[in-house]
Amino acid sequence: MNIVVAGIIIFCITFLILSWFARQKTQKIAKGVRNLLIVASLLIAIVLAIGGRILFSLPLFFLALSALKIKGLTAFQIWQIWRLLNYLRTTGR
Repeated sequence: MNIVVAGIIIFCITFLILSWFARQKTQKIAKGVRNLLIVASLLIAIVLAIGGRILFSLPLFFLALSALKIKGLTAFQIWQIWRLLNYLRTTGR
């Protein structure tokens, strides 16, 4: 019986979130997603930098900068940097 109650609660919460989402303007949703991406990337980059994984935090930091639409690296270039850093790490350089 508890699974049924939990399922109904999850369904109601999901319905409310999706109905709110459908009523919002697309510009507001895009701005919110962009802000969420920036904040999440910077938080993960800070946590990785504090944890000593600076090479892993740099691509996340640059990804946050590209989400700000600042002239600089594109998401594809950041992905290439990520691959290069992983290759250098695995080869011991």
